[in-house]
Amino acid sequence: MTRCLRENGVSETKIVQVPFGADVDLFTPAEGMASSRFTLLYVASINFRKGTRYLLEAWRQLALPDAELVLAGAPDAAGEQLLRQYAGVYRHLGHVPWFELPELFRSATAFVLPSLAILIALSWIYLRFGDVPEVAGILYGIKPAVTAIVVAA
Repeated sequence: MTRCLRENGVSETKIVQVPFGADVDLFTPAEGMASSRFTLLYVASINFRKGTRYLLEAWRQLALPDAELVLAGAPDAAGEQLLRQYAGVYRHLGHVPWFELPELFRSATAFVLPSLAILIALSWIYLRFGDVPEVAGILYGIKPAVTAIVVAA
């Protein structure tokens, strides 16, 4: 990013580099494929703002064979309702301590965060230091429209 700013004429005195928000010694890529099973990982609070209901409904409709949706995060009241409504569609781990997150990310095939609100979550920072593809949702205009973007990390 710094190089890009310099190349586009931004003065060195106006550039402040912020250190990484994740421990790059802990959040490292996995060595080889852990499993042949497709595992989609969601790490965030389970609620409407994070787009969890869109994810659960899409996963239910996909009904992929030999695939698993893993949810890591604490639900709010609406999230509890979603978990009951979609029981059997996912595996819920509940809150995962930060020191267990690196291995959790390494165990996944892909990461998803279909947020309708802010996408700058700590989980994105952790993800950037691994090699797990990510799927992001965006809010387009004033209508909630979830668009999947798959990017090879």
